[in-house]
Amino acid sequence: MSSTAYINTISTIAICQAQADVLMKNLPEEDLTHLTGKLKAVMACCEHAFTQWPGQIDKPGMKRLNKILEDFQHSIKSLEIEEFTSTTLAILESLRSKLTENSASPWKIRAITNVIGAFFKVHKYFDEDLSKYEAYRVAEDLGNRWNQLMEA
Repeated sequence: MSSTAYINTISTIAICQAQADVLMKNLPEEDLTHLTGKLKAVMACCEHAFTQWPGQIDKPGMKRLNKILEDFQHSIKSLEIEEFTSTTLAILESLRSKLTENSASPWKIRAITNVIGAFFKVHKYFDEDLSKYEAYRVAEDLGNRWNQLMEA
Protein backbone atom coordinates (compact mmCIF):
# COMPACT_ATOMS: atom_id res chain seq x y z
CA MET A 1 0.00 0.00 0.00
CA SER A 2 1.27 3.47 -0.88
CA SER A 3 2.18 5.41 2.25
CA THR A 4 0.28 8.54 3.21
CA ALA A 5 3.51 10.56 3.14
CA TYR A 6 4.25 9.31 -0.38
CA ILE A 7 0.74 10.20 -1.63
CA ASN A 8 0.89 13.61 0.04
CA THR A 9 4.23 14.39 -1.57
CA ILE A 10 3.19 13.21 -5.02
CA SER A 11 -0.09 15.18 -4.68
CA THR A 12 1.78 18.37 -3.83
CA ILE A 13 4.16 18.04 -6.76
CA ALA A 14 1.23 17.14 -9.04
CA ILE A 15 -0.79 20.20 -8.03
CA CYS A 16 2.17 22.44 -8.77
CA GLN A 17 2.72 20.81 -12.13
CA ALA A 18 -0.98 21.09 -12.94
CA GLN A 19 -1.05 24.77 -12.03
CA ALA A 20 1.96 25.46 -14.26
CA ASP A 21 0.16 23.62 -17.04
CA VAL A 22 -3.02 25.68 -16.47
CA LEU A 23 -0.98 28.87 -16.75
CA MET A 24 0.70 27.65 -19.96
CA LYS A 25 -2.68 26.94 -21.52
CA ASN A 26 -4.64 29.95 -20.29
CA LEU A 27 -2.40 32.99 -20.03
CA PRO A 28 -2.64 35.67 -22.69
CA GLU A 29 0.08 35.59 -25.33
CA GLU A 30 1.62 38.76 -23.91
CA ASP A 31 2.26 37.04 -20.58
CA LEU A 32 3.36 33.79 -22.19
CA THR A 33 6.05 35.65 -24.08
CA HIS A 34 7.66 36.41 -20.72
CA LEU A 35 6.76 33.22 -18.89
CA THR A 36 7.05 30.25 -21.25
CA GLY A 37 10.65 29.55 -20.28
CA LYS A 38 9.89 29.96 -16.58
CA LEU A 39 6.85 27.66 -16.79
CA LYS A 40 8.86 25.05 -18.67
CA ALA A 41 11.47 25.28 -15.90
CA VAL A 42 8.74 24.61 -13.32
CA MET A 43 7.57 21.59 -15.29
CA ALA A 44 11.13 20.26 -15.55
CA CYS A 45 11.71 20.75 -11.82
CA CYS A 46 8.45 18.91 -11.07
CA GLU A 47 9.50 16.02 -13.31
CA HIS A 48 12.84 15.84 -11.52
CA ALA A 49 11.10 15.98 -8.13
CA PHE A 50 8.90 13.03 -9.11
CA THR A 51 12.08 10.99 -9.74
CA GLN A 52 13.09 11.49 -6.10
CA TRP A 53 10.01 9.52 -5.03
CA PRO A 54 10.14 6.48 -7.29
CA GLY A 55 7.47 3.87 -7.11
CA GLN A 56 3.95 3.24 -8.13
CA ILE A 57 0.76 4.42 -6.55
CA ASP A 58 -1.53 1.52 -5.75
CA LYS A 59 -5.30 1.63 -6.21
CA PRO A 60 -6.11 2.89 -2.66
CA GLY A 61 -3.32 5.45 -3.00
CA MET A 62 -4.69 6.65 -6.33
CA LYS A 63 -8.12 6.96 -4.78
CA ARG A 64 -6.65 9.09 -1.96
CA LEU A 65 -4.67 11.26 -4.41
CA ASN A 66 -7.77 11.89 -6.54
CA LYS A 67 -9.84 12.72 -3.45
CA ILE A 68 -7.22 15.23 -2.22
CA LEU A 69 -7.07 16.97 -5.59
CA GLU A 70 -10.85 16.98 -5.98
CA ASP A 71 -11.48 18.26 -2.44
CA PHE A 72 -8.88 20.98 -2.86
CA GLN A 73 -10.37 22.06 -6.17
CA HIS A 74 -13.75 22.44 -4.45
CA SER A 75 -12.11 24.70 -1.83
CA ILE A 76 -11.18 27.22 -4.50
CA LYS A 77 -13.94 29.64 -5.33
CA SER A 78 -12.08 31.99 -7.64
CA LEU A 79 -8.55 33.19 -7.56
CA GLU A 80 -6.68 36.20 -8.79
CA ILE A 81 -3.46 35.17 -10.47
CA GLU A 82 -1.36 36.29 -7.49
CA GLU A 83 -3.53 34.15 -5.18
CA PHE A 84 -3.14 31.21 -7.55
CA THR A 85 0.65 31.43 -7.63
CA SER A 86 0.93 32.24 -3.91
CA THR A 87 -1.13 29.18 -3.01
CA THR A 88 1.20 26.97 -5.00
CA LEU A 89 4.18 28.43 -3.19
CA ALA A 90 2.48 28.00 0.19
CA ILE A 91 1.81 24.30 -0.30
CA LEU A 92 5.32 23.71 -1.66
CA GLU A 93 6.84 25.51 1.33
CA SER A 94 4.75 23.37 3.65
CA LEU A 95 6.04 20.22 1.95
CA ARG A 96 9.65 21.40 2.20
CA SER A 97 9.14 22.18 5.88
CA LYS A 98 7.75 18.70 6.54
CA LEU A 99 10.61 17.06 4.63
CA THR A 100 13.16 19.05 6.61
CA GLU A 101 11.38 18.33 9.90
CA ASN A 102 11.38 14.61 9.12
CA SER A 103 15.06 14.63 8.08
CA ALA A 104 14.32 13.57 4.51
CA SER A 105 17.13 12.98 2.07
CA PRO A 106 18.91 16.21 1.09
CA TRP A 107 18.22 15.29 -2.54
CA LYS A 108 14.49 15.26 -1.91
CA ILE A 109 14.61 18.57 -0.07
CA ARG A 110 16.74 20.07 -2.87
CA ALA A 111 14.27 18.84 -5.51
CA ILE A 112 11.38 20.62 -3.78
CA THR A 113 13.53 23.70 -3.17
CA ASN A 114 14.20 23.81 -6.92
CA VAL A 115 10.49 23.60 -7.68
CA ILE A 116 9.85 26.46 -5.24
CA GLY A 117 12.59 28.58 -6.81
CA ALA A 118 11.27 27.99 -10.31
CA PHE A 119 7.68 28.72 -9.33
CA PHE A 120 8.70 31.82 -7.38
CA LYS A 121 10.03 33.31 -10.63
CA VAL A 122 6.58 32.82 -12.16
CA HIS A 123 4.90 34.36 -9.12
CA LYS A 124 7.25 37.35 -9.12
CA TYR A 125 6.21 38.17 -12.68
CA PHE A 126 2.68 38.85 -11.39
CA ASP A 127 3.68 40.54 -8.13
CA GLU A 128 7.07 42.06 -8.81
CA ASP A 129 7.34 43.97 -5.53
CA LEU A 130 5.60 41.24 -3.49
CA SER A 131 3.00 43.67 -2.18
CA LYS A 132 -0.29 41.87 -2.90
CA TYR A 133 -0.96 41.20 0.77
CA GLU A 134 -4.59 40.17 0.30
CA ALA A 135 -3.40 37.50 -2.14
CA TYR A 136 -1.08 36.14 0.52
CA ARG A 137 -3.89 35.99 3.06
CA VAL A 138 -6.04 33.98 0.65
CA ALA A 139 -3.07 31.74 -0.17
CA GLU A 140 -2.45 31.15 3.52
CA ASP A 141 -6.06 30.05 4.00
CA LEU A 142 -5.86 27.71 1.02
CA GLY A 143 -2.49 26.42 2.20
CA ASN A 144 -4.09 25.60 5.54
CA ARG A 145 -6.91 23.80 3.71
CA TRP A 146 -4.33 21.82 1.74
CA ASN A 147 -2.61 20.84 5.00
CA GLN A 148 -5.94 19.69 6.44
CA LEU A 149 -6.44 17.46 3.41
CA MET A 150 -2.94 16.06 3.86
CA GLU A 151 -3.72 15.14 7.46
CA ALA A 152 -7.12 13.58 6.73
